[in-house]
This record gives sequence, C-alpha cells and structure tokens, in this order.
Amino acid sequence: MPGRRTSWALLLALGLLAVGAASFGAANAPTIRSARLPPSATRSGSTTTGSVPSSTTTTALARSGAASTVPPGPPPPAPPGPLAVDAAAWAGNGDLAFVSEGTLEVLGDGGSLTAVTGPSGGFDSNPAWSPDGQWLAFLHSVPAGPYAVAPATLWLVHHGQSVAREVTPSGVGRFAWSPVAPVLAFATAPGAGAPSPDNLFTDVPGQAPVRLAGVGPGFGVENLAWSPGGSTIAYDDVVAGRAATATTPPVTPVMSIGTVPAVGGAPTTVYQRTDGTGLTLAGWWPNGGGLLFWEAPGGGNLPDGKPLYALAAGSTQPVPLAQGLARPFALAADPVASTEAVVAGLNRSIWAAGRGIDLCPLPAGSCEPIAVPAGDEALAPSFTSSGTLIYATASVSGPFGQEGGADWTAGYLAEWDATNQLWALPPGGTPAPLSQAGAGSLLGQPAASGDRLLVVRDDALWLASLGSSSPAVRVAGPLFSNAAPSGYYGEVDWAGTFAWSEASGPRGGSADLMDAGFYPPIDEVP
Repeated sequence: MPGRRTSWALLLALGLLAVGAASFGAANAPTIRSARLPPSATRSGSTTTGSVPSSTTTTALARSGAASTVPPGPPPPAPPGPLAVDAAAWAGNGDLAFVSEGTLEVLGDGGSLTAVTGPSGGFDSNPAWSPDGQWLAFLHSVPAGPYAVAPATLWLVHHGQSVAREVTPSGVGRFAWSPVAPVLAFATAPGAGAPSPDNLFTDVPGQAPVRLAGVGPGFGVENLAWSPGGSTIAYDDVVAGRAATATTPPVTPVMSIGTVPAVGGAPTTVYQRTDGTGLTLAGWWPNGGGLLFWEAPGGGNLPDGKPLYALAAGSTQPVPLAQGLARPFALAADPVASTEAVVAGLNRSIWAAGRGIDLCPLPAGSCEPIAVPAGDEALAPSFTSSGTLIYATASVSGPFGQEGGADWTAGYLAEWDATNQLWALPPGGTPAPLSQAGAGSLLGQPAASGDRLLVVRDDALWLASLGSSSPAVRVAGPLFSNAAPSGYYGEVDWAGTFAWSEASGPRGGSADLMDAGFYPPIDEVP
C-alpha cells in the first residue's frame, strides 16, 4: 500500500520542521520488497548500508535557534533500501510484527511475510501481540496539517490473516493488552483538546467494546496500565481549574491517579494533587505492590526531565526515585527481583552528559546507578527472564560532548547511533559488552524465556543469543523512511516499531508516535 509509506515519509519531514534543528525523529536468500511497489511486487536490491563519509559542511539551526553554519560534520546517510527479510534466520522464533516505512508487516514463525491491510493512507505504528499470540493490535494515523496528525485509530488482525478490522471509529490515544488474556484496554482521544470523560474501554476481539463507567471524570484517561495479574487497570486524569466568575465559584485543578477493576466497577482514586502539579502514570511495580508515576510541578511538560515516584498500595505518601525523561521506554521491570531500572538524568538532549541507568528496589529504597564507561551515557534498559539487565551505552564525548559542536542533523545522529553498544549486567555480577550484538546496537529485547535477543541496529532488527558468541543475524529492515530518526528530545521508542510474540513485558502502544511526537513549533527554540 504505497500511500501509507508515502505518508510516513511525509510525517518524518514534518517532524524535522516541528523540532527545528532536530532530525525526527522461507528461502535461504532474503525476501526483498520494494518500498514503493504493492506488497505482491518484488525487485532485487540490497539494504546493506556502506560506511558514512567522515565530514561535510551542514547548515542547520544552531542551539540558539538562529540560522548559522555549524562545524563540518558527516553528511546524511543514504536513504534506506527496499524491505528485506531473512526468513530462514527467523524460522522457529515465533511471530515478528514490525513497521517498515509506515506499513505493518508480519514475519511468521515459518518464514512467511505478510503486509497487513485494512486502513488506507497514512502510516501504522505500535504493533502489540495479545498474550496468547492470536491477535495483533496496532495504531494507524494520517497527517492532519503541517504540524499534526489526526487521532490514531485502533485496529486488530487475527494471527495468520492479513486484513485488519477497526476496533472503534473513535480516535485512540493509548491501548494495552491484558498480560493474562486476549483483552484490550484503550482510551479514546479527546477532540480538539476538549474533555473526554468516561473514555476508558475494554475490548474482547469479536465483541463490542465495553465502557468502564465513571473512569476519568475530568479530561479523561490519558495513560493506562494493567496490573501484573490482569485484574485491575490504573490510569491518570486531569480536572481543569477555573477562575471564579460573578455567578460561579472557582474550581480547583485536580490531577489524579486511579484504579478500576478490569471487569468494571467503582473506580478508586489512589493519589491526587490539587496544587497544579501534573501527574503522569508510568506503570505498576513489577510485583503489583504499587504504582509508579511522574510529577511535573506547575503542570508543565518539563522536557528536561521529571521526578519519578513510587506509591505503595494502600499508602498516600509517594517516595521519589529518580529524575529523567518521562518516557515508557525509559523504564524496565526486573522479573526476578522487585526492581525498576530507570533512565535517570536531566537535560532533554539525546547526548546529554550525566544520563545513566539507576536500579531502584521496591518497596522504595535508595536507587543505585550502574557503572558506565567514561564519556558515555546509558539508555534503553530491559531485563531477561533470569534478571540480567540489558542496556545500551552511547557517546557523550568528542563531537557529542558539551563543547563538541555536533548538531541534530541526520549525519550526526547516524554517527551517534554508531557509538551505541549493548551490555549485559547479571544479578550480582559485573557489566560486560555484548559483542555478538554488534557495534551501533541501540536496543535489546529479550525473549520471555531462554537466551534469545532481538537487537535494533542499522535501522533493522537482528537476532542474537546471549549464550553464544556468534554474531547477530539481520532479520528484517528498514524500519524507518529516514536512516537516522533519533531526535533532539531523546532516543526513539524503537520498541514501538515492532512486536515479538515471544518477548516479555507490557504489550501496548501510544498515539504519541513512538513518544517522539511533534514538539515545539518551528519558531520555538528547543
């Protein structure tokens, strides 16, 4: 469906404008599909990317926001080639759904490659498998102006099929599968910033969605999360304040974190603020013993970072853990110990010195930073089923240091991506680099069992094994229309571009478009 891919490229171009200087963010031979031909058409080609030349002169918006010439830097990387998958390398590893240049593709356990159809125009995002692997949910969006997209729609496709059906005609802001059953929870998106109370629904595939009454009485639910046992859904909500008039009393703003039984019933407010402090739900503790949320004093977005808090069940006193970018992919839950890995550190720039990963035990104790090589930062935490922490390090020195002069051009972003390295920290052990993942590895997603690992590298997905020194094998790519989609405000939510049926962790997505979104208008300084 070429229209969907074209719109995805358009979205990336709009992202470049919106953030100013930032770049937005079963055969033995690989199967290759053209990015501009119908799914049934193929052509030969290669997605192997050559080395990036070392320097060029680039004109961009400097950090001051004024037009200027930045120091010589690398040119933008070559555009991605056509879609190519290695079915033989993937065989026997479950089902892999991934978005390639805007279109959702499914690489089956047996090596079949299927383009999902149903929505027209625009682009797909945030695929997520149901826990039984029988249903794939995803979001679909279309541009709605020079700096915006229309509310995303939520779609479902059954395993082994290619035609998706729309879950609801309403726009959807966020969705998540129950961790124990094929049941979706989703929050519809408000229109034009208007309140959207009672906007939380559950959906069993094949049945009509069910509204959870009384949930989100203010502007409506924005973020949601299932409890580990699947019995309860947590959410956040905002009741806007209003000044007094001659005939009405003032209304105090109320920011709330609440829970509701997944089968319906009376919601419970577990924490709220009435002083203008914003609250953003982050999720549950790994053992379900409490909730995590970010606070924003004054209700602002605080793009440089927000404090993360832990609130034990039954308590009214949250405990501060760390400060960092408020992103779902900046957190990871240890399945063995009740510990949360948090990407901590302030400053919104992607290569901000001082950013690292803290391990925070729950019930809340003192967070401890992991060791990071000098001149690097730590990002993208995840845990294996045995409790080994997987994370990436990346450069905050040289051209990416405080005085290094690197700007947020596609060339510099691609060069920065190449500095990434995956590491493994076993419980009670010491960190060791995962050389089998390869240089430039941005993310590792472990399987729910065993030692297999999906790696994001060079705008593609690679399969590696923690128990083997054999190099990772390229499985599928490209993912984006732009070979360097990382942006000024932080790393791309790469996990939001693919879903592995055999991976662990939350299964859902956000219409924030991989949390890169559209940040300031073009005339606003980052």
